[in-house]
Amino acid sequence: MLCYGDNCDCCCIQVATCDANGLWQVGALKHNYVALETYPFISPLFTATRYRGELSPDELILAELRDFIAGSEEKGKIIWDYLACDNRSETDLRNYIKSFISMTWTMAT
Repeated sequence: MLCYGDNCDCCCIQVATCDANGLWQVGALKHNYVALETYPFISPLFTATRYRGELSPDELILAELRDFIAGSEEKGKIIWDYLACDNRSETDLRNYIKSFISMTWTMAT
């Protein structure tokens, strides 16, 4: 989950998801932008749970996103802005997070 807004409209909970081609995109959780090929349609709002298990090596980007966002909706919006402009590869997303952290660290010193 990237941001949850003011909860006044149907698209306020925004998430990042990776499609079958490995491209990352954003969309509304309520409208099922996390599993576009499901039938019957059931909003993930009814079935979402927090995953606490170990991630496989190809899922480690999720830990990187979690660590970067760290509960900050502001940082979630930074990722949303980056992904909303264009579908990005995992490498693109990883590099963006690293460059943002590096830029922020440089500005702090």
